[in-house]
Amino acid sequence: SYKPPDAMCLSSPAVVQGRVFGASVTLDPIGNFGSVFCLDAASGKKLWSTDGYTDPDSGQEEIFKGFFSSPAITADRKHLVIGQGLHDDTDCALLCLNADTGKLHWRIKTPLHIEGSPAILGDLVVAGAGAIEGPGGKAVGDKGFVFASRISDGKGRELWRFGVKDPESSPVIADDGL
Repeated sequence: SYKPPDAMCLSSPAVVQGRVFGASVTLDPIGNFGSVFCLDAASGKKLWSTDGYTDPDSGQEEIFKGFFSSPAITADRKHLVIGQGLHDDTDCALLCLNADTGKLHWRIKTPLHIEGSPAILGDLVVAGAGAIEGPGGKAVGDKGFVFASRISDGKGRELWRFGVKDPESSPVIADDGL
């Protein structure tokens, strides 16, 4: 059993070759904060945990927002990809971390949140950024979109973006890439 201090785990963990990858959220009056962690499946010992990264553009330390998205692990087990943010969060990111250390490989900023878990096929990752909803459940501003990137891209560049109304579930990628 593992429970990050003062946090909740709202997503499902990923279990890969003796390691458990998870994410958490801590609710605070000024916002929410997140953490991504890796445990040894046999002992429960924490192998690493991270609650932020150094922004490669500004050099500033960035603290993770909370996680509802579940981590996805690449087939080669080198990277963990996860969406950031809860339902009311803006200015979140799709994060790609080194699965052995938790260090940032790349991130793609979005004006919205990513609650659904990303889908991975080979080097391709696809995720959905969900709308911020106002009264009556209607989108305020951007209605949402699905986007893709390459895991191997150390800069986290979007390959494409397609507008979709509030895509907060996890996408699926067919073997042919569709």
